[in-house]
Amino acid sequence: MDINYEKLFEVKFSHNFYLNSISEDFKVEPSSRCSRLLKNYRIIPRKIESGFIALIELANLSAKTPVV
Repeated sequence: MDINYEKLFEVKFSHNFYLNSISEDFKVEPSSRCSRLLKNYRIIPRKIESGFIALIELANLSAKTPVV
């Protein structure tokens, strides 16, 4: 059984001092309450070079219907 995910949203941090990558100096983590909510809604946060993305599990890949 394959589990498919799609990007729900993306957050990018930008500053003139950080021309290449801001992720080395900043750490973004959800609180314990937020982590529980993300888990309950089957949302997976992932670090990217300029910030983070949230992926959501799809129930139907062809219709792109979220599980929740």
